[in-house]
Amino acid sequence: MTDARVRVVRLSASGRFQAEWGGPGDGLGDFANPVGVAVGPDGSIFVSDYEQDRVQKFTADGRFLASFGMSGKRTGQLDAPAGLATDAKGSVYVADFYNSRVQQFRPDGSFQRTIGHPGRLGPGALHYPTGVSIGTDGELLVADAYNYQLQWFDPQGRSQRRAGYHLLWLWPRPAGSRAGLNVPTGATAGPDGLIHVADSGNHRVVMLSQRSEYLTQWAIPEADPRINSPEQIAVSPDGGTVYATDFAGNRVIVLRVSHQHP
Repeated sequence: MTDARVRVVRLSASGRFQAEWGGPGDGLGDFANPVGVAVGPDGSIFVSDYEQDRVQKFTADGRFLASFGMSGKRTGQLDAPAGLATDAKGSVYVADFYNSRVQQFRPDGSFQRTIGHPGRLGPGALHYPTGVSIGTDGELLVADAYNYQLQWFDPQGRSQRRAGYHLLWLWPRPAGSRAGLNVPTGATAGPDGLIHVADSGNHRVVMLSQRSEYLTQWAIPEADPRINSPEQIAVSPDGGTVYATDFAGNRVIVLRVSHQHP
């Protein structure tokens, strides 16, 4: 996981500290604001730096390997890279926040394709995406935070479907309860097909069915209304545990998944 203390921290499944690396700076292996982290199929670790507009690659024990990306709006360039994901081939997907797109890179950091386009309405339109994840079927799930929706793309980058999309006077608007989402900053699907969402503006973790139907939620007690949280989310390989970062509480929330849903 990334930490605002400008480092990457590795914890065991039970929360025990294992390792850390990084530090403030702009050199190789340094960070200004590390945000996204993803593990490749070979065990290498990719970390996005929101302020330095780059992604760095490390070995599993934190040794620097490579860096790619630079500030800009052209293909292969980044503007505040946020969430990351990797697929079975080692490709890296970057939520390119201010460019309102997702970019796909090869394992060596060379540009591969752009997914989605800036916009507020219609399939494929993204507005400040913050999180990406790859499903077991190879689909890309994007947390399209400020369109207040989730959006799925096929492996070729074509928009497939959306969830949480709530319109008011033909314009995207945040929503709560079962009606929709409010700044969903992270989303991931477990091996059982359940979708877990960090619905940060509503201060909750939402569980959706495989068909994107609302199932249940867990709300942060006494959440700070001034801070959107939780932010990032992950699910264990067996689908039984969900981990969510509570930005306001400086902690990781661990939730057990029950398959007894209403």
